[in-house]
Amino acid sequence: GMTALVLRDLPEVEAIQAVAAPTLRYWAEVRMLLDRGWTARGRRRALLRATIGHAIAFQTWRSLARHEGLDDHQVADLMVRLARAV
Repeated sequence: GMTALVLRDLPEVEAIQAVAAPTLRYWAEVRMLLDRGWTARGRRRALLRATIGHAIAFQTWRSLARHEGLDDHQVADLMVRLARAV
């Protein structure tokens, strides 16, 4: 719950931006590292990058885990399947 509220307020509250900066850099690095493992080019690459961003977004996990009832392994498997389908 708290993460959802922090993410909601992040664009508007400078104090939260300062505290969250290391975490945001971490997730940017995770995204970059996950992107390295794929060989797609051109438009497929752009779609793949968007899929990776979506897959690691807190809101995606929250929706699939909390609202749809998937466990973490199922969420991860689903996101890998989505990426492979691009």
